Amino acid sequence: MKIRDRMTRGVGSSGPLPNRGKAAGAGTAAKGAAPSDRVMISGRGVDIQRARSLALAAPEIRQEMVDEIVGLLERGEYQVTGADVAPKMIQEHLAYAVE
Repeated sequence: MKIRDRMTRGVGSSGPLPNRGKAAGAGTAAKGAAPSDRVMISGRGVDIQRARSLALAAPEIRQEMVDEIVGLLERGEYQVTGADVAPKMIQEHLAYAVE
């Protein structure tokens, strides 16, 4: 059974479809040259990539600070009380709990 009207015209016909297999804008490309994809990153994206790279490259331990505190401890000059440490510990705990 064949159905023919305006809505089915061309359905089941043989032959190539118009523009089939051609990328958009392929007609403007040089003959024989394949079209290429391009990615453009915003200035903010570049800044984020740079910051991420620097953060990943940085050591996890701030050695200068560790060396300074070790020197103070060895000389007996490092004086810290629990009252000095507790607020920092709570502040860091709350910062991690929010994440």
